[in-house]
Amino acid sequence: MKMIEIEFDGHKFYRLLGEMGQFDEEEGADIKNGGYYIAGKSEKMFADVMVGMLKLHPEWNFADVGANWGIYSSLVAKRTEGQVWSFEPQPDNFKVLKKNAELFENMKCFQKGLGADNRIEKLYTRIGHGGYSMFFGPQKEYVEIEIIPLDSLKLDINMMKMDVEGYGNYVLQGAKQTLENLSLLLYEIHRFEDPSLDFLQDKEFRIFPIVRKTEGIDYIDGILAFDPKLEGEMRGIFRQMGVKSR
Repeated sequence: MKMIEIEFDGHKFYRLLGEMGQFDEEEGADIKNGGYYIAGKSEKMFADVMVGMLKLHPEWNFADVGANWGIYSSLVAKRTEGQVWSFEPQPDNFKVLKKNAELFENMKCFQKGLGADNRIEKLYTRIGHGGYSMFFGPQKEYVEIEIIPLDSLKLDINMMKMDVEGYGNYVLQGAKQTLENLSLLLYEIHRFEDPSLDFLQDKEFRIFPIVRKTEGIDYIDGILAFDPKLEGEMRGIFRQMGVKSR
């Protein structure tokens, strides 16, 4: 796939041609909403919450798990005084991620997946879709990737985004120590009954679901899980975004 250069968040950004990712097809990467435009309800809310939180906590360190090309990584790296650690195991996406990281001295990339333990897994390509997951198989196209537990890196992470196509519970199982200091998790998830939600509630995180209604049915697109100490700040950010908090 061909790598092309576009503009995003006021700087050059690289992406793969023919994969829209978080960019809206009509709007492309037009500079909007204070400098960035990201399509999708959960994606846009994640970006707005990240930016809002970094205004209050500019020292925060950030982990981007399932970083893809580094859209959120670059969004945060530009605004934080802390460090950004980006994890992307898929080889084509990782090449783009590394290229985008060249703009930021505080951004480090890992060509690894995260999970409960050290192992090698098959990462499948969904034919006709372009997405990647350990759970698409069996498919003809796959790459073998290295999985490590996040706790093995002993990183001090304040905020984390996770988009791992159904593998989230395994990521969290390997991040129990890291979660002790985590203040905010932005997690793309699509099942209300996902076991990782119980895990986060057992850790006493407050859970805010991002719900979209289609033909009268509620679907979950993601969650914000945060330390109860942040509730006042989260409510303030929600008010600025015009979102009703529960």
